[in-house]
Amino acid sequence: MSSTALTREPSLRFGIVWVIARKEILAHLLTLRFLLASLITILLVCFATHINAKDYNLRMSRYAAALEEAKSKLGGVTVYSYLQPRVIRPPEMLSIVNRGYDGLLGTQVTIHLFEVPWAAEEELEGNEYLVSLAGIDLTALVKIFLGLLALLFTFDAIAGERERGVLRLILANPIPRPLLILGKFTGSLLALVVPLVISFLACILVMSLSANLEFSADLLRRLCLLFAGHIVYLSLMLAAGLLVSVVAPGPATALIISISLWFVMVFLVPQSATAIADNIRVADSERRAMRDQIRELTAQREGEMRRVRELLLKDTPYTGNVIDAGDNGVALVRFGHSRYYEELARSYAQACEVVITYADRIFGVRDRYQAKLARAEKIEAAIAGVSPAYLLESLANAVTATSIADHEAFLEQCRAYRGRLIDYLRQKGAFSSWRWFTDDKVGQPSRLEMVYGVRPEEVTEAEYRRLKASLDPQIARRFVEHSREVSKDPSRHLDLNDMPQFKWQCPNLVDSLKRTAFSGALMIWWNALLFALAYVLFLRYDVR
Repeated sequence: MSSTALTREPSLRFGIVWVIARKEILAHLLTLRFLLASLITILLVCFATHINAKDYNLRMSRYAAALEEAKSKLGGVTVYSYLQPRVIRPPEMLSIVNRGYDGLLGTQVTIHLFEVPWAAEEELEGNEYLVSLAGIDLTALVKIFLGLLALLFTFDAIAGERERGVLRLILANPIPRPLLILGKFTGSLLALVVPLVISFLACILVMSLSANLEFSADLLRRLCLLFAGHIVYLSLMLAAGLLVSVVAPGPATALIISISLWFVMVFLVPQSATAIADNIRVADSERRAMRDQIRELTAQREGEMRRVRELLLKDTPYTGNVIDAGDNGVALVRFGHSRYYEELARSYAQACEVVITYADRIFGVRDRYQAKLARAEKIEAAIAGVSPAYLLESLANAVTATSIADHEAFLEQCRAYRGRLIDYLRQKGAFSSWRWFTDDKVGQPSRLEMVYGVRPEEVTEAEYRRLKASLDPQIARRFVEHSREVSKDPSRHLDLNDMPQFKWQCPNLVDSLKRTAFSGALMIWWNALLFALAYVLFLRYDVR
């Protein structure tokens, strides 16, 4: 039967492809390079997964401790100006198999009026002795070791058999060339799936034994999607090796080209893309302009706040004891008199709205600058898009929720939470109430009355200084002790049971699929292109 007749029978075509694929599978499985590469990969996957799982457990314990500390601080808040909750993003469970950017860009944000969240801080560090092993995970090992093995599988699939004379003997039979190259590709891919499956199963087993986590349906779906991405990556590397085998004059040359190609695609291109993007990022002049704008807006904000305070408090006599005043507008005043507190509440009501307005304007400046930086990141992605390793990293980061986009989603949720908190404070009337700055009870005597025995309206600033200079030390000590007792009074704590709570919502699988769409589509496109080139060239290949 001729090769043309064979191609018209689907069952015969499938049979031929399977026979060739089975031959390739057995040939690969029995080679020393396959056994060594597979064994090294599986052992390293188990080791890296165990290390990353322990590191994840440590980061989770530190996350729980930081969360408890943040809750404890909120529990002791007595005035609304101190209501500045600290939100913390937990470590992602799948950072064990693909660390990505999880935690590297910061995990904690303090929510307050003076700033719209634009960056996180304080990474939840794991084991500091494992810093040198950062980035060694399942994805990295598949990318490096199995990616190299894929090229070694196919670099001599055509060139080697041609040199040994095997290819001429095979094609002397009525076997169509398209089925031959398809069978070789299929067999090599199925052989590679063996160590990949074992690596994934070993990874899941070690995770279940070493990590404190539950395997939810969503987590398993993400692992399956990650597995599919790894198969596409390996098939791409196989197609690249097959193309090299078709164009190379001999197996020795094909080997050199394949190893060089592996080094370029896995290491050189991603690093070069980052370096090129760094050189074309926003100019220093634009960075300085952004900082100057922020400084100018900050100065305007401070000026407006100062004018509000001077306008409303200029005729109010001094009174009260400023316990604390610090960054981000926190203030605690005690033992003041009602007139002073009324004027102070009016000034804070206006100042808080000024602060919120300027925070939005400053964030707008930063946001426009970040948009310019994003253009450089797009250039980096475009350059690195020729690297299968880079595309696999991008896909894995999106699937495991450890990408830069997931970090931006965390910051976006922080901004939304800040908006809810501001609405909550407005509904409470917190900005214009005494409780913004004092926890004094209604009718409580002022400091002047308690210490000096005079009413506030009866004392000028000069007289207050004179009284303070002649104060009996015993009376001063008694007042200090009284102040300490007041600070310990739990009844002064704010009731925050109705305060909105922050909870990190990990992007759902649909959102992750949308983020993987570009990387996945580009990997499939490169697969099709490289295999099509190898296919077309092989049809005209001289087997002599």
